[in-house]
Amino acid sequence: MIDRLNFYDLYGYLIPGLTLLGFLWLPFHLGTTVRLPSEWASAFAAAVLGYVAGHLLQMLGDAAFPHERKSDGARRRFSSLILDDTRPAALDPEFALSDPVRTQLKARIRKDFGLDVERTASEADTAPMERRRNDAFMLCRAALVQKGAAAYAQQFQGMYALMQGVTAAATIAVFYFAGWVASGWLGPAAKGVGIGLVVAVTILVIAAACPRKVGGWVFWLMAIAGGVAGLLFGTAWPVGGRTSYLLLGAGAAAFFIARRCYAAFLRFAQYFASTVYRDFVRL
Repeated sequence: MIDRLNFYDLYGYLIPGLTLLGFLWLPFHLGTTVRLPSEWASAFAAAVLGYVAGHLLQMLGDAAFPHERKSDGARRRFSSLILDDTRPAALDPEFALSDPVRTQLKARIRKDFGLDVERTASEADTAPMERRRNDAFMLCRAALVQKGAAAYAQQFQGMYALMQGVTAAATIAVFYFAGWVASGWLGPAAKGVGIGLVVAVTILVIAAACPRKVGGWVFWLMAIAGGVAGLLFGTAWPVGGRTSYLLLGAGAAAFFIARRCYAAFLRFAQYFASTVYRDFVRL
């Protein structure tokens, strides 16, 4: 299994998952006498848990922090925005293709894959064009992989997956730390508040599981659940005033990390799309 792990497994799953586990453990390390075992078996278990948590973060993070941006009244991928003749406002100028390169790229896509990625005047709905462009992008990427020329683009894919995962982990940490801090402020009432929130979140999660499609708000339910967990943990292991201030600072730092990583995630997503197209033109 370890032999099959690749760059994306490390950056997209393992590191974000371990980051989340680190955030979850921090209050115990700062304010309680609970300590982790130091054996190698424990490190292996932490790596496995981190890998699984990373998959969960990416699954929920894709919905909560999508790399689509709103343009022409619809949410569109960067791989589609790059092909527009007029640069959309949602696309950073440094990632836009020049007119000659874009014209050459569209001609190659039409020649190699038989796909017309132009938006025709008769298409009032952008959905058919988006499907053609998504197919074209995936085919361009597959061509790079088959030629062994996709390593550079895959690095950007791994980096934007890393930034997306850390954004999700840090966002959950903000709620989690807030729960620990609130438990100290609420005192004995914290347990009752926590149980009430557990019931409310459970009902909302069950309701969210009913439709076939669930939106990114499911992630925010999980984040609230993290806050409830922090509230209940803080009730079971009360922390002092100094530790509360430290956790308040940790929450502020997690909020800053989430914002900065989200901005980096959007940049790496654009890097990835533009690199795939430029490398495909060079084949």
